[in-house]
Amino acid sequence: MRPMAAAAGARGPAAPAISTGNSSGAVAAAPEIVLLSEEESAPLRRFYINEMRPFLDRSSERRLVLGRGDKAKLAFNAVRTLLPEAAQSTLNDLEDICDEARQLRKQEQLHHWMHGWLLVHIPLSLALILLGAVHAVMALRY
Repeated sequence: MRPMAAAAGARGPAAPAISTGNSSGAVAAAPEIVLLSEEESAPLRRFYINEMRPFLDRSSERRLVLGRGDKAKLAFNAVRTLLPEAAQSTLNDLEDICDEARQLRKQEQLHHWMHGWLLVHIPLSLALILLGAVHAVMALRY
């Protein structure tokens, strides 16, 4: 999540700043800072603390709401309805982060499966080569 730093501005010193991440052109421009009041940013803060941070800390647990893509989409859509338009791109960035965490978890699972398969594949391949050599010798001998 991009930092929600307290920014002194039109809404006072306690208004959190949220980056919208808008950029145009080949070089990424500095993200636009959006100031939200405490009540405007409360749903995003609650969602981050209660749902997103536990998921990112333990993304391998599928029982978490954000652990499954379909449930995560519903959760983000629910939060999206509570946020002002200015904070939508920040929520989109957070959704992308969760998607990446799920994809990394899946790649890690596949990585373990592939290494486990090597424990079966290599001995069977060596046995096949050995049996092929025995077969060749026996075929030439008789």
